[in-house]
Amino acid sequence: MDSILRQMKELVPETFGEQCQIDYRVVYGKPVEEILRVRQETQADLIVMGAKKRKNFAGHLPHTTAFEVASTAPCPVLTVRS
Repeated sequence: MDSILRQMKELVPETFGEQCQIDYRVVYGKPVEEILRVRQETQADLIVMGAKKRKNFAGHLPHTTAFEVASTAPCPVLTVRS
């Protein structure tokens, strides 16, 4: 789990921490449920998540994790192609 957290932190420029509070988490379970649970717990204003690269409409197809999170989250969701 430490290596996953380290990899996430390497993706974000250090100066971002000066402008906003970043909360890195690794949790296990059903992705949509856990992402929304952690968002509720932390009252996050933004969810940033990876989305698998697809040929077209990445993250916009029904039944993808990114689509389900973006369509139900009470805050903006930024997806980054992984």
